[in-house]
Amino acid sequence: MDLWIRSQDKMKLCNAKVLSLDNDQTGIFCNSCEDSYVFVGKYKTKERALEVLDEIRCHLVNINDKRDSYFYVYEMPKE
Repeated sequence: MDLWIRSQDKMKLCNAKVLSLDNDQTGIFCNSCEDSYVFVGKYKTKERALEVLDEIRCHLVNINDKRDSYFYVYEMPKE
């Protein structure tokens, strides 16, 4: 199952292998392949950035429960 992430500005679509926070822990990067990071979202606080990662995790769990799903596109929330 593939997870695709659409960036906040709607200009990027990334096949996510790894999602990580930036150094100040308010921005989220998507790693689609080795040494290729794409910035996909920025939030006011670390707590909000972690909430967004939790939302993505919940979507992945729900999708894994559906056997017929091959891929999913998650759109990063504005705030």
